[in-house]
Amino acid sequence: MLLQREKIRKWLTIDEAQNFVDAIGSLVDFASNPLVEDVGLRDSTDSYIVALARQSGCEFIVTGDKDLLEWPEQRPPCLTPKEIPSRLK
Repeated sequence: MLLQREKIRKWLTIDEAQNFVDAIGSLVDFASNPLVEDVGLRDSTDSYIVALARQSGCEFIVTGDKDLLEWPEQRPPCLTPKEIPSRLK
């Protein structure tokens, strides 16, 4: 999508966009869609993120979503981007 959006051409050339997509692709792990179950979140659509994090063995979920951050049964824990540096020490 990044490579196909004309609006983005104001900021990135096709080559720059391709390099960005390639760099991200080399840094991420791809996973299949998880089996989603209701985990008691206020917003049930967030259950997909929790299921994917659990299936992938994530240490934590980085989010600004209050439904995840205020969820009392966080497994894995949910952190804001601001909290990450203290967790990585």
